[in-house]
Amino acid sequence: MTAVPPVAAAPLPAAPLEIDRLTPQARPSEPYIAAQRWHSALFLHWPLPAEALRRHVPKRLSIDTFGGDAWLSAVLFTVTGARLRPFPAVPVLSTFQEVNLRTYVHLDGKDPGSWFFSCDASSLLACLVGRAAVNLPYFPARTRRTLVGDEHRYESKRVKLGKPRAELSAAWRSSGALVEAPAGSLEHFLTQRFIVYSPSARTRLWRQQVHHPAWPLFPAEVLALEQTLDEAHQLPFLPKRPVAHYSPGVDVELFPPHLV
Repeated sequence: MTAVPPVAAAPLPAAPLEIDRLTPQARPSEPYIAAQRWHSALFLHWPLPAEALRRHVPKRLSIDTFGGDAWLSAVLFTVTGARLRPFPAVPVLSTFQEVNLRTYVHLDGKDPGSWFFSCDASSLLACLVGRAAVNLPYFPARTRRTLVGDEHRYESKRVKLGKPRAELSAAWRSSGALVEAPAGSLEHFLTQRFIVYSPSARTRLWRQQVHHPAWPLFPAEVLALEQTLDEAHQLPFLPKRPVAHYSPGVDVELFPPHLV
């Protein structure tokens, strides 16, 4: 398998601190409604002009930028221990694979969060709950994940008739020491996101907060990458050389959604 040369990250100015990016990290005072672990995650990030994503995001939300660029990310991970409070996790139903395709937004200069173009999951139940609860764009997918030595391999194919296909295949290995992600860094901007927006009726939006520790991040060497998610959602073409990070995972609490 031919390795994809890693991207040399160009120096970027700090993310604008006018937007409060730290308060959303605090755990909400209300009771959480669900919990799970996001395990063995690969983050793939591509910079894009903000105008390239504008038509894909509701007008009420502003595209969040870093270094003058908007960012599109694919996050590949395994969900384990998924449960609704107060019920325990059911082993057969609580573990599944998921691929998220997202960009970054804020609402009126505050509450920076994520906007999802798709959430491909190997659990039909997760797809039904995600769509019913907060109208997230969940799609059932056939997935396969393996670990051969230190090489991770991940495949996801959306269950959908006709074209365009929505598929992703990646191979990578973790390399290097723990990456620091202080406030104002690119890594913080891309991974410390605790608010999810999704569409509701008319111009209203669902706003849901999640809480978890800061992602422990390591550099990731992408060995191979093929995907058609950009084509499936009529997004700009994404090259095969993204900025990449790997994380062993975090424990997550999900809180009640609210209309805004």
